[in-house]
Amino acid sequence: MTEQLQKWQELRDGKQSALEFFFRCYYPEMYRYASGLLPDEASVQDQVQQFFLSLWEKHEQLPAQVKVKSYLFQSLRFSIIDELRRRQRSRIVLWENNDHRFEWHSGMLMPSDYSSDTAIREALHLLSPTQQEIIFLRFYNNIPYPEIAEIMGMRYQSVRNAAHRGFKKIKVILKKDHLA
Repeated sequence: MTEQLQKWQELRDGKQSALEFFFRCYYPEMYRYASGLLPDEASVQDQVQQFFLSLWEKHEQLPAQVKVKSYLFQSLRFSIIDELRRRQRSRIVLWENNDHRFEWHSGMLMPSDYSSDTAIREALHLLSPTQQEIIFLRFYNNIPYPEIAEIMGMRYQSVRNAAHRGFKKIKVILKKDHLA
């Protein structure tokens, strides 16, 4: 039994040291992942910390056999989606300060003013939400495609195809911007 599976069982049994183990192991990666989906640092911190609190509160209901990393990221993803849906129902503008304004457009979180963003960031925002999430998981969190497929509930080949189409679109956008 691997250390992670052993700690997972300990978490299910209510050992707080196991929760601390997963927090230390995965907080930085989960924070990076959440920062690609939420508009500001405070929301990211709140959401990731709330996720770990919820994990502890529901430790008795956790499944016995899981791929721990995939389970954690998928659960965080669902938690963030739920939060964004709650926000969407309450207001359209999600976050605003003097420099940026983030709005919910057609199921995607996007800055309403692209002028301060880099060309790559602009190109990423023109991708579908699925393509954005796959690229963010793969290249900002270094998660392999098979795990991304598990996290997102997609087939492996669909993840690869979406990533490929996303990269092609980015390349076209950047080439067009470079020629302009």
